[in-house]
Amino acid sequence: MSESSVCCNNCIINFRKYVNGDALKRKALALHQASGDSTSFTASDGWLQKFKKRHGISHRKITGCAQKVPEHANMLATVFYSDVKKAIDTYGK
Repeated sequence: MSESSVCCNNCIINFRKYVNGDALKRKALALHQASGDSTSFTASDGWLQKFKKRHGISHRKITGCAQKVPEHANMLATVFYSDVKKAIDTYGK
């Protein structure tokens, strides 16, 4: 399993881990550079917005009030992990 797959897997296992947009953009740039792809890629705000929409990621404010994790969170995480793994397997080599 590649380092990026392990990273994504760890984020899914620790489902409540806070990840902001800048962290996602930095990871996307690192994955692109690691892939050896020679095409130009910019992790812009527009790219991030489309990425979050495509994968059903939304901004949630952490409050002192406990929020219930959606019942289908495990399924969403599994699908997301599968999609990321396919992308890494396809483009990350």
